[in-house]
Amino acid sequence: MNAANRQTGVNQIVLLVVLAVALAAAYVAIDLYTGGEKDMLTVETRGVRMISALSAYKRESGAYPDGLQIHAIQLRFAI
Repeated sequence: MNAANRQTGVNQIVLLVVLAVALAAAYVAIDLYTGGEKDMLTVETRGVRMISALSAYKRESGAYPDGLQIHAIQLRFAI
């Protein structure tokens, strides 16, 4: 009976280790996915702000700038 209890305990430990590894892998996968989402959101936000600044510049001056002097536009419209 003692050997059977020991085997049951070993099986439970193996199962817990397998579950822990699966949860760790899922956590890493979710972290990598959300990291990519954050980067994508940053790029989209910057694009929207640039378009907004250019639109505001066009409304104010009547035309788009000849060159895209992004820093001047950003400072002027506080992006």
